[in-house]
Amino acid sequence: MLVATLATGCSTTTTLKPEQTSRIQKVGVISLLPDTLIYQKIGITVFNNERVEKPVATNLNDAGRAGAESAFRGAKRQVKQLDVNVTEVRNLFKPGVIVFSWPPEKAKALLVQLAKQHDLDSIAIVGEVFDGDNGYAGVRYFLRGGFNSIENHGIRADTEVTLYDAKGEVLISRSSGLGEQYPVLRPDGKPWASKIEDNLDAATQAQVLSSMKSVISTKTVSQIQAMGL
Repeated sequence: MLVATLATGCSTTTTLKPEQTSRIQKVGVISLLPDTLIYQKIGITVFNNERVEKPVATNLNDAGRAGAESAFRGAKRQVKQLDVNVTEVRNLFKPGVIVFSWPPEKAKALLVQLAKQHDLDSIAIVGEVFDGDNGYAGVRYFLRGGFNSIENHGIRADTEVTLYDAKGEVLISRSSGLGEQYPVLRPDGKPWASKIEDNLDAATQAQVLSSMKSVISTKTVSQIQAMGL
């Protein structure tokens, strides 16, 4: 029985065998990160909690793909960016909280189809990690509220890269920096205000998004490098 995390399944400490590594030559890349950026504030009481979502188009997925492609090319692998309907594919990897095998049947079938269509021996998927017990909540900007103030804040990019073989089976999965927080300074130098919307002028949103993309790309590179290709 496995506890699923969106898009990538369970994190594993499995290491690749030399014969597996040698077969990984043509890699397809998919990023299943969201097209909105969540700003979430946890206040002193539940009545002070806030959550705001802002559209970011393909920016987060662009960062995930760029990091993955850079890492695989750095490992001397051929890379193919796979164009898929992100929302539809993400839903294939969301069968529920508890599953008995990974990936889900329909997701596995899609991986096999894509590998055959593009002559790939593996497919890497960048996705979010959700683990309520450990406080991992995917990609968002988190704020901790005090009395009419923000006590701490920062980017949280709980992500994971999973590598599947041409049969849709998990080869290896790596996550890094789960739960870490990266504060962003507002461009106007003002402190973060207690009410989320008071912070979200165009310049601040642009600064947060740029910083988020950098964190995602850097983490993705690190996660793939940790696979030992």
